[in-house]
Amino acid sequence: HGICLCGGSAFGLDAAGGVLAKLEELGVGFQVVGRTIPIVPAAAIFDLNVGDGSVRPDRIMGREACEKASDGPVEQGSFGAGTGASIGKLFGIEHAMKGGQGSASCVSGEIVVGALVILNAYGDITDTNGNLLAGARVSPVSLELADSSRLLVEGKAESRRLSVENTTLAVIAVNAGLNKITACRIASQATLGMSRVIRPFHTQVDGDLTIVVSVGDNHADPNRIALMAQDALERSVVKAVMNADGLGVLPAWKDLRSILDV
Repeated sequence: HGICLCGGSAFGLDAAGGVLAKLEELGVGFQVVGRTIPIVPAAAIFDLNVGDGSVRPDRIMGREACEKASDGPVEQGSFGAGTGASIGKLFGIEHAMKGGQGSASCVSGEIVVGALVILNAYGDITDTNGNLLAGARVSPVSLELADSSRLLVEGKAESRRLSVENTTLAVIAVNAGLNKITACRIASQATLGMSRVIRPFHTQVDGDLTIVVSVGDNHADPNRIALMAQDALERSVVKAVMNADGLGVLPAWKDLRSILDV
């Protein structure tokens, strides 16, 4: 009946309680022995090392988010669960750059696939042509990109095995009917879109999650939906980085661009 994505690590999951309370109030959920029981999957990213780690989503914020839900354009960049997101953590958060929230859609005939990404990845981010946009920096005081994938392949760096700060959350919604097995398979296929622009992607220190939601009854080939989802996710990742604001804590792609434009 709803999906709750948040920052604040495990503490942020408190926000889901506010979403549940509001949905119950609205009568949204399964009716069980006279009670309304909403089903709301929730997931959080670790962002306690970006900004003030004592500021976390709570039940009040979850309720407010539910009340303000709309069908308007999705805010891109440093908004929502992506406010404290970071990317490029090969050398730790001190060398990282700003991640964020991104959204895109893919339309083919009567089928519409929408994607939302909370980008908090270990890896660097490229554009759709493979050009490095943002990621790990060679030093905390530099905006020069290190190119994490190249360094790992050449054996010039090692991944931080104890890194716990990395999670990319994705939601795919399609106006077609899907059963659970097909939706799970599409979730797996859809992540290939993110692998095109997050490098390295889905590492052993990434706790990634992709949720697929069926919100219609149109019929479509599952592989068609998966390909559309890959396209939407790929562009969502790029949008998240290109619209992020460093908020005075971490450099963002916009900071690199301002230097290149000089």
